[in-house]
Amino acid sequence: MVLKTGRSERERGEYCLELGGDICPHVYGFVEDGYIMETLQRADRDDQRLLIAMERALHRHVWFLPGAEKDWLTPLRQRIECPAPPDHGPARRTHGDSTVSNAMRRGDRTLVIIDPLPPRPHVAECPEADMGRLLQSALGWEVLMYGDEDMLWDPPEFWFDDQLRRAALWWCGATARRIMIGETRPVVLAWCVAVAERCFDEYRV
Repeated sequence: MVLKTGRSERERGEYCLELGGDICPHVYGFVEDGYIMETLQRADRDDQRLLIAMERALHRHVWFLPGAEKDWLTPLRQRIECPAPPDHGPARRTHGDSTVSNAMRRGDRTLVIIDPLPPRPHVAECPEADMGRLLQSALGWEVLMYGDEDMLWDPPEFWFDDQLRRAALWWCGATARRIMIGETRPVVLAWCVAVAERCFDEYRV
């Protein structure tokens, strides 16, 4: 078993239970500032189809669940500058942190995405927000942060839908700008600036 402790870890563990063990780790118990979860193995980051597998798992286990309609844009714009957002469909649940670094496997090879983030006031509850996180990995987040080898991923299915692709680009750009809040490392700031500019430029086209 694995003990995860720290800021907001208990809330993440509770959200694991809410989303269920088909997509999140099995949680065995809680401590004051964290939770106890199953031991998992890191998913193969050399698998070019990993983003597709993650997208399909989110479709199957998360994105069909109803979410909450709310004014998320006002609190987001209190944090960052961003262009007018795309339209979204009905509110749906999200994982919240669906990057490749959180992709794990159980012993039976089931894909699990760890460290979910419960709904936050400044993020819409919509699949497109999670799609933006997948793009975050496609644009080199794990290369930057963990020294992974640069990968040419097979694009997830949403990439071939004009509306979903534009929305995912917007959310990836917004996420990059949010990462900059409080960040001091020059290399991370440079990546965030470049990704936000690229995503918002392609979103506007």
